[in-house]
Amino acid sequence: KISQPTIAPHVYLPTDEDKPEILKRRQIVKIVPMNAGISAISEKDQTIKVSITLFMAWVDHRLRWNPKDYGGLTSIDVTRESIWVPPVHPTSW
Repeated sequence: KISQPTIAPHVYLPTDEDKPEILKRRQIVKIVPMNAGISAISEKDQTIKVSITLFMAWVDHRLRWNPKDYGGLTSIDVTRESIWVPPVHPTSW
């Protein structure tokens, strides 16, 4: 049986340096807020600091291979550092 470590070297993993200059279609990114919490409150300054973890999911059509060539393997897990990640720009409201 083919394993993820076997296929990983053969799969093109686009990194931040490989990000597309012009996207030919819109990239839909699912963002789900998780683990939100207050990390600091200042009554004097009337401010509140919130920490939040975001779960992001999207399909990068450049990450593909023929599953038949790899024992039917249809998905692999990769680290955030090893692929292109859509930029997220949080703002203050």
